Amino acid sequence: MADYKSLEHGSTVIVVKTRPELCYVLEWCELNGKHTSKFMYSVDSFPICLSVDGDMVGWTDRMDRALYYKPFLEFIGDIT
Repeated sequence: MADYKSLEHGSTVIVVKTRPELCYVLEWCELNGKHTSKFMYSVDSFPICLSVDGDMVGWTDRMDRALYYKPFLEFIGDIT
């Protein structure tokens, strides 16, 4: 994976590998006023990458679609 930049960078995604990680990021997004799809809570194929830049959460299950990949634990370190 490539180095990553801040969450505000449009080409940075958060890599989640489990359902608890996914739910944590989605709940954080909702608490911060970002729109999420209820469908995203039912994803069961991992890893998945979440883009949290802007007002709407985006996602991809391809690991070659972003410039910067931020591991979940690094995301936690950034927001705490």
